[in-house]
Amino acid sequence: MDSSKKSLPPKKESKNQDGSRRYTESKVAKIPDSVMRKHVFTSLDNSSLAALAKTSFYASKLAKSELGKRPQARLRVLFPAILNGKRDEVEEMVAANPHLSLAKWYAPNEEDQVLRNKAGQRIFVQGKTGFQLAVGENDTEIMAILRPGIVKAAGEKEANRQIKAQLPDGWEIEEAKRWKPVFDSAVAAFAAARNADTCDIVCSPKFKLTVREGSALNGALRGLVLRGKAILNTPVKTGEHYNSKLQEWGFKAFDEHLKSLKDLENFNDPHMYKWGDPRVVICWRRIVGYIQCLFPANYIQAACDSFYGFYGTERKLKYGEPQARSFRIEVYDRELGERVWVNDVTAQSSGGPCLGVDYAFFGGVGDEYIGIPRWDLALDSVPSARVPASIFSSLMSTKKQIVTKSMSQHLDPRRESSESFCLVM
Repeated sequence: MDSSKKSLPPKKESKNQDGSRRYTESKVAKIPDSVMRKHVFTSLDNSSLAALAKTSFYASKLAKSELGKRPQARLRVLFPAILNGKRDEVEEMVAANPHLSLAKWYAPNEEDQVLRNKAGQRIFVQGKTGFQLAVGENDTEIMAILRPGIVKAAGEKEANRQIKAQLPDGWEIEEAKRWKPVFDSAVAAFAAARNADTCDIVCSPKFKLTVREGSALNGALRGLVLRGKAILNTPVKTGEHYNSKLQEWGFKAFDEHLKSLKDLENFNDPHMYKWGDPRVVICWRRIVGYIQCLFPANYIQAACDSFYGFYGTERKLKYGEPQARSFRIEVYDRELGERVWVNDVTAQSSGGPCLGVDYAFFGGVGDEYIGIPRWDLALDSVPSARVPASIFSSLMSTKKQIVTKSMSQHLDPRRESSESFCLVM
């Protein structure tokens, strides 16, 4: 017979002189606390532990404390998995413990009430569910995994309430205010790069770029990084954890600020740039690329999608096709003269090419590294940044439609019809 199903010892009953019932201490109360927690509780599932709690006041006090800790211990695995875009791990945990969808993070210590996502953004998680965390990350695929458990246990209204709690009225206005210093710093960096002297940027034969200390460009680039770090170190309570408008604007600003550096002599296309000019490459790598360093996990995974980056993710969102999640990407290394794999694009000390320093995601027909699309090594230029601007904007629009539509009806993430608005990514 399973030990977890054995009947628990009943309370001992006797009578007082007036005939009223009197309970004596149960044998359970004689078991040391440490033995109860280490040997008894660990062998009982939740229902058996709840039954034990009814045997005595002593058992109730210990068992209720243990029952309260169990979901919290699992949330400490679930929440980091969400923030790191580990969809399969989240799905396995929720399948094994459906109640996790409704469990809220609780930590008595202030330092444990804040977590960081893949970019390093501090996020206030106290009192939040994993579903709210996924809403903040704009990770619609993980939202789809967590939502059914909420709907089943508490109904559609509760799922919608949690979305509204994370995205309250006016959240986009507050987001614009919070991110304004980063926008302003990026504008200053573009201007400084465009107006930089030839001696401000040292270019090696392998096209490794170094910015001269003390130059206006060096100060502008440092200012951008400092503003980005300030954003990451300020805990986010509501709204999305990343302002996607920053990336859309970054692609367009690249085109706007570099009008004077277009290569009209060699190309009929008015959107082609002089990729041999270090100022163009600095803007692409160190400004557009740095903006991408602030991406949450699922945005990075979208850029690393094997089906043409952002375009591949956007296409799969529309047609309900599953998407593999990865931080691995292939880039061209001029020093080696060949394509190499970067196993984790978020690792800034890997010794290989670094996002925001050596390359930026093109995100349209390929991912550019030092001016060369990975899909065609013969070309030493990339198309206009307007291409990824349009694709990224379409991706964000599709994500927004998914969240909006999910608030009006429950969507099954397993449906594959193009009309089902399947939640992927």
